[in-house]
Amino acid sequence: MWARLAWIEWQRSVVMGKQNRDFLWLTVLLTLTLLLALLGWGSQQGLLNKFVDVSIGYVEGAGIPIWVAADTSEGITREVLDSPNFTLYPYREVESYEVALPGESGIDTPGGKTIWAQKKVPFEGWAVHFADPLWKANKEASQDLKESATIPLAVIANRSLFENYFNCAAYVEKLQQQLPFLTLPAAAGSDKLYCLADRILWLDLDVRKNRELLPFRIYWQSHIPTMQNLAFLFPLNTLNTLKLAKFYPTLEYYPEMQVNHSGRVKQLMWQDNNDMPTELKNKWQNCFPTSVIEANRLTLKSPIPNDWVTQCANKYQIPLVTDNQRVEEPYLQITEELPLTYHFQYQTNDHLVIACQAEEEACQPCEQSPALKTLTEQNNQAVTCDKTKATIEMIQATGNYQKAFAYVVSRTELNTQVDKLKSVQTAQSDKMFYVPSTYEDALVRFMFIDKIMNILETFYSPVFLIFLVILLLVQIGIVIAHRKHNYAIFLAKGISWGQVKMMVLMQIGLSFLVAISLSVLVGEVMQGGLALKLYHVTTVKPYID
Repeated sequence: MWARLAWIEWQRSVVMGKQNRDFLWLTVLLTLTLLLALLGWGSQQGLLNKFVDVSIGYVEGAGIPIWVAADTSEGITREVLDSPNFTLYPYREVESYEVALPGESGIDTPGGKTIWAQKKVPFEGWAVHFADPLWKANKEASQDLKESATIPLAVIANRSLFENYFNCAAYVEKLQQQLPFLTLPAAAGSDKLYCLADRILWLDLDVRKNRELLPFRIYWQSHIPTMQNLAFLFPLNTLNTLKLAKFYPTLEYYPEMQVNHSGRVKQLMWQDNNDMPTELKNKWQNCFPTSVIEANRLTLKSPIPNDWVTQCANKYQIPLVTDNQRVEEPYLQITEELPLTYHFQYQTNDHLVIACQAEEEACQPCEQSPALKTLTEQNNQAVTCDKTKATIEMIQATGNYQKAFAYVVSRTELNTQVDKLKSVQTAQSDKMFYVPSTYEDALVRFMFIDKIMNILETFYSPVFLIFLVILLLVQIGIVIAHRKHNYAIFLAKGISWGQVKMMVLMQIGLSFLVAISLSVLVGEVMQGGLALKLYHVTTVKPYID
């Protein structure tokens, strides 16, 4: 009975204002006080999280990165990566002699304007696995290249840096000097990156013994969440395979052939009783200056992609026959090609499988390929051979990794996990990892801010709690004083003093319940707005860089 009376009296006070609105004001006061507490706590957590994002980084779906480097001459070996005690995501720094913008590799660089403002921010990138959270942070790239066996021609590009430091006019000029047959996107209004509107970026690669320009599919990302200003992320599958081909130049690896499953052109013939017209010779040599023309035979210094020949022929209206179709002379015909001999597959555990074109074919790659023969002789533990394929342990073949990332989900676990990784030892009781000084400095700065926030929390929390208790006691005293007449009537009607106390506690509890619900609801909305504002701050210049 007393519970029903307590509910009726509380409802009349809050909803109807009968006899007075004491419980309404108590509810409002509690709501505002709890809301203030939640906003204070939420703001502290939000600010600390954003401090981490700006100073150290945060990768969606993985957490806060921990940057480690090998503290031993051996580097980060296969055994270390397979350790069950921690998960590491190794990466390689992409050197400018391995991957560069057209004409900016530092090797035989032509004059003129530079494509990238190197003096302000270097054109640097890291090569990472598809399973690395840095790569998976780009949803489109992760979805398109989720098949780890591929060796793609694709990059994740930092749009913020490209918009500021990439010169489209210089890019077009240098690209057309080297590949004049290309048709590139035209300038469009105020778009700074108009030349990349087709989402193709031509890069100068170190392929075996040669420098080659190859097209890479661009996956744009507003910012790459690392402490270093990276212009791009490169597939580690591709870089490791390029390294292997550099170490063993006779390895028949041509990047675009593995993507397009096509061959390369080595020689062509002008099919006519007369010599090839001088005008067409000039046009051909404008496309490929290093080609040698003897009578009607066109020999290329090094094999070129099939589609380059087609594009050159289309641009200069050179009649070209690419198959055995019968057409009237004169025309240009491909007479010798470099076929796709092996199929390259890159596995998630850093193993490269070089297989026969047909699964049932016994092509004996380890016996037929000079590169695989040499590799087997030099490091037979790195190669496993059978009749249809050769499997190469790429870490052994190209060298151990030197740097890697680990991730921790919660900010509160960051310091503990860093200490845990720094304490890992080798079999010789030497330190396995160290944290680079750049990361260490940023971590110290963040931990200082975290300590200050904790000191403020420790100091203000008791004060706020005492304030809340005093405020609550004062308001409850006012409520009881206003309702003494009601309580006297309840006692006169036979309700015990204990039941009256229970009524008061129940009514205060109802006010608390409503206040907590309202404060959480309003607090979530306000914290969401605060988080959005903080996000906009950290995703604009100069903070995004």
